[in-house]
This record gives sequence, C-alpha cells and structure tokens, in this order.
Amino acid sequence: MKYTKELSAKYIGEVEHAVMAYSTDPQIRTGAASGGVVTAILIHLLETSQIDAAVVTRIKYGKKIDCEVILAKTKEEILSARTSKYIDVPVAKEAVRLIKEFPGRVAVVTLPCHATVLKKLAQRDPKLAEKIKFTIALFCGHSSQRYLLDAVLEKKRIDQEKMVDFAFRRGHWRGQMQGRLNDGSEFAFAFTDFSVYHNLNFFCLGRCLRCHDHTGYDADFCAGDVWLKEMKDDPIKHTVMFTRNPKASKVLDEMVQQKKLISRDIETKTVFRAQKRSFIYHYNVTARSKVGKFYGVKIKDTVKTKVRWNDWLAAHIIMINYKLSRNEKTRRWIMKIPRPIIYVYFLFLKFLQNF
Repeated sequence: MKYTKELSAKYIGEVEHAVMAYSTDPQIRTGAASGGVVTAILIHLLETSQIDAAVVTRIKYGKKIDCEVILAKTKEEILSARTSKYIDVPVAKEAVRLIKEFPGRVAVVTLPCHATVLKKLAQRDPKLAEKIKFTIALFCGHSSQRYLLDAVLEKKRIDQEKMVDFAFRRGHWRGQMQGRLNDGSEFAFAFTDFSVYHNLNFFCLGRCLRCHDHTGYDADFCAGDVWLKEMKDDPIKHTVMFTRNPKASKVLDEMVQQKKLISRDIETKTVFRAQKRSFIYHYNVTARSKVGKFYGVKIKDTVKTKVRWNDWLAAHIIMINYKLSRNEKTRRWIMKIPRPIIYVYFLFLKFLQNF
C-alpha cells in the first residue's frame, strides 16, 4: 500500500508538526522504551510551571506485577513511569479520579482510546477541561490480557512475587524484557518472546478489535517507535513525535531551543513508513467485523473501508488466535507451541499486513 494524503488523514489524523527526536539527557533515555521524548516533555512542563503534575502509569510490585496510575509531582516520580506497559490499565477512569481530587493543572499520558474518553468528558465538564492542559497519546496496536505476561514469565521460570524491578522493554531496537529479584539476581530476555504472541493477537482484549485509532486522534501530542531500517544501527533510539495543535508545537519548539531535545522535522510519509504495518492492521475494523461473524464475535464496523484479499486472510488469522486464547485449554496449548513455529506464523501475518 503506497502512501497518500488520504491514507495519512485516515491512519494518522491531523498533524501540525512531525519530528523524529530524542532526549539529550542520558538519564531520561536510560530505561525509556524509545528516545525518552515523552518523559522529557513531562519534566519540561513541570519544571517550567506549565503543569503542576503529570498523570502517568508505572509498574508496582506484589504477588504479581501490576500497574498503577499516579499523579507524578516530581521529576523522580515521572522517571519512575518510563517504558511501555503491555497489560490493561484503566487510565481514563483513574485519571479522572486523580484530576478531580487535585487542585492543579496536569498533563496526562494515555493510550489513544483513553485520550478520546478524556476529551469527551472534558467537553461536558468545564472544570475538568480547565485542569487538563495537555494529553500525550502513545501509539497503540492493542492491549493484551495479563494472562500473556503471566504465561511468558512462568515459561521463563521467573517468580513475580520476588520481583523488585521490571520493564517490559528496555534497550535498543526491539529491546529486552528485564528485571531484578529480591535476592539481587537479574534477568533479561528478548522482548520478542512476549511480543510475538501479542502481535499475533493471542490474548487480545475484546474491545481492541473494534478500535481503529492507532495514534491518538484526540491528543495534543502523539508518540511512538521508529521502525525504520535506516534507524536500526543508530546508537541512539529515536521517538516519532507529532503535535496536533499550536500549543503542543510551541512546547516542542521550546525544548529544541533549550537543547532538551535533538529533533529533525519529518513528513507524515515518514511516520507512515515507520508504523505502516500497524496502521494498516489497526484501521481495518471492517475486515475484523466481516470475519468476526464466522467466529461468533460481533464487532461494530466504525470505518467501513475496503477489504482486500490480504486484509481478509489476516483478519481470519487474528480472529482464530483471539478465539483460541479465550479458551482455558487451548490458551495453555498456545504457550507450548515451539517458538520457531510461532515465529514463522507471525512472519506470515506480518507479510499479509504489510501491503
């Protein structure tokens, strides 16, 4: 599928300014999922008194790894929330509660669906709207049931109850899952050991099947990874970042001028190349809606787009995987499939979603 302005409008939405960038602060980049730009923006907004706190999601520890939505009022608290989370978190619900209890101004880091919910709630509640100064949406393909994380860690024989540090993804390019246990021992393994199941839509949340918003149409800032071959060997990982309005663009300009970001302008065509497969898959709710009927899954078609033969076949694979991972017996069987077979299966789906 070749890039066009029409495709850009559908997949990406309205863009005022698009860049590839990274934080100039190595401390911020360390532990970040990509170039640390989202963390750098939050710290800049806090230190320049444009906000009084940031609503972020961080990992918490107990009998099992979980996530919590917090109101970060310091640089250290913002840093504690770096890196991506790949389990379901009710960000919008928790954010609204925290914002209503807090007297100050906030920026909120969300997934695209949460950004839309917050925008609708703010339109009905002027007090809420007054407090939310910025929203930052992270590119999102879909969320997984936490069963996937539990199953992968169990397969690696890692005891979650002993964990004191964990990141879904750290390091260059695809990165690694990393962590530390309470006895001081550390572990790390390829993130693809988790993401191959995630990208095949095994254990996908049902509501994600009807979502077509990959970038966050209703956010001020939108950020994601740069999956471009020419960036693979760059020693510093970058973030794709774009703004949707002047107030967000002004913040980016300030940060570049103050040398908090190294940034270069890009066209939306580059954003499309950097996330092409995800855009094509995510937007095509129509294919999943039509195919879902064969598997007893009702999916509302919100986009009514053209379904090509490869979209049709990819949707069948997604729905088969979704159904298999909803059954207790077959979900255990999924995790026992030899990795080479799972990976070839993933490459086939990737091929179907890439044109």
